[in-house]
Amino acid sequence: MHPLLLSPYAVPFYMAQTAKVGQTLLVIATDTPQMLQLKDDLTWLRKDLKIASLPAWDVQPYDRLNPEVSLQATRVATLTALKEKTVDVLLTTVNALS
Repeated sequence: MHPLLLSPYAVPFYMAQTAKVGQTLLVIATDTPQMLQLKDDLTWLRKDLKIASLPAWDVQPYDRLNPEVSLQATRVATLTALKEKTVDVLLTTVNALS
């Protein structure tokens, strides 16, 4: 596996061409707006794919604040779908992985 250096405009088309139903393609975006844009573009290009996103936490570790409920729900739903192997494309961000 190696990172690709593509024009930002070519990335959704490359993802649409590369993604296969039944195999999970991991796409790591630089930030949340880029992740959401890629999700919109890929949904428009390939309606047959099951696309899930794993957003970054909106609070720092050991903060006294709780993460947003909708964010928690999205992460739990995505992790459940990954466990059940029903995700064709997993979109996430660099911050979500750290």
